[in-house]
Amino acid sequence: MAASTSIPQPATDAATPQLLEEPDVAPIARLPPELLGDIFLLTLPTITPSTVGPHLSNPRSTSPWSLGQVCSQWRVLALSRATLWASFAVPTKTTARVLYLLTVQLERSRQAPLHVLIKCNTRWRGDRSRYEQAYTTILQTIARECHRWRMIWLELNATWPPKALFENLGKMPLLTELKLGGGVYHPFIPDVFANAPSLCRVTLSDIGRRSVHQILLPWRQITTYKATYLPGHIGHLPKLSAAAATLVECDIDIDTNHPDARRHDLTLALPRLRRLVVRREYLFGGLTTPALRELYVASSPTAHSIIELIVRSTCVLTRLTLARCAAPANEIVDLLTHTPALTTLEIQFACDTPDSGTPNALLAALAGAGLVPRLAALAWADFTDSTDRAAFADMVEARWRAARRLRYVAVYTCRLRMKASGLRLRALMREGLDVVILNARKGRTAIKRWREY
Repeated sequence: MAASTSIPQPATDAATPQLLEEPDVAPIARLPPELLGDIFLLTLPTITPSTVGPHLSNPRSTSPWSLGQVCSQWRVLALSRATLWASFAVPTKTTARVLYLLTVQLERSRQAPLHVLIKCNTRWRGDRSRYEQAYTTILQTIARECHRWRMIWLELNATWPPKALFENLGKMPLLTELKLGGGVYHPFIPDVFANAPSLCRVTLSDIGRRSVHQILLPWRQITTYKATYLPGHIGHLPKLSAAAATLVECDIDIDTNHPDARRHDLTLALPRLRRLVVRREYLFGGLTTPALRELYVASSPTAHSIIELIVRSTCVLTRLTLARCAAPANEIVDLLTHTPALTTLEIQFACDTPDSGTPNALLAALAGAGLVPRLAALAWADFTDSTDRAAFADMVEARWRAARRLRYVAVYTCRLRMKASGLRLRALMREGLDVVILNARKGRTAIKRWREY
């Protein structure tokens, strides 16, 4: 009898593993609500003077209002996060609709600390009475919540002072940051923040605008101070002296015609200061900053006083920014030899510098790994287009090949295109180097961010 041949049988349903078909659900819908709520917080726009009031059913509608319009689950989650609703701007043209939305937003923020921008600097023709009642109402409402203020930003001018905001103010135990802008200040401001127990960061003007010079603040607890002073104002020294023991960051701009700008007998020790922004080496002659790590100097014709500051303070810089620098190449190289721990170098060459060879001379010095050996980020702005493109690419390649410490390179030019040199730089991106090449319009915008004002 012939041996029977075994014929494979199809597997039964019981033996076949069942493939679980998941419903067609978007990946974001599978995120845990806690994680999705944290992502919602990252979508909040940064509050600036250009921030508009809340809008619904409008192309300008932004987070958090836009989140609740996606689906019911997102709406429930957005409403459960009080911190989502705690940052907003109050426009001067506050209509009844904007008043309603801001009131709702305040209710939804519950007891979360508030970050509020009050705009009082809009000038327009016509009758303002249609906005005045709603504007006053929302200011009075916000004033009643002063115990929740974490950051208050006032953009002011003389046309419409927000007196309703400062009438019968209570205690401000959570207030840590105060910003003033607009250029015009009113007599009712100077004493309202004097007793804020947590206030530590103050910005007393828009960048380049005159600062309020008569204001009572708890200076002995201030850690961040930014201001600009013109002739006729008291200046920075009294405020810096009062906050000397606590200052960690300061931006001290001063007009070149101010009497303090020409004094060389000023002495000041800032033992905890880690970041300093200054124009034309103001106060460098007598300043001591042993903890300094980041230094931004604008419009410097020389590097000698910067070197003296570093030597006198025995500080170890990790970030150096030279904006509109007119110092000669040999002085810049000498300065860099005093910063061996430097990891970030940002330099913008002055357009009116008498020596057009400064960029290329500095390139030659940077080509060797011995100068600033730990350099990890380099931003190079030359709007005179005098930089040798091939030499710049050679320098970047040399530092990249030598130790691979360099991780980021940004080049800002005027009209000059990088062409083949740019291709060489972009080729390094495939090896891990982050490269940015921008023209003058975008480059100048990027340079403004160096100041972190």
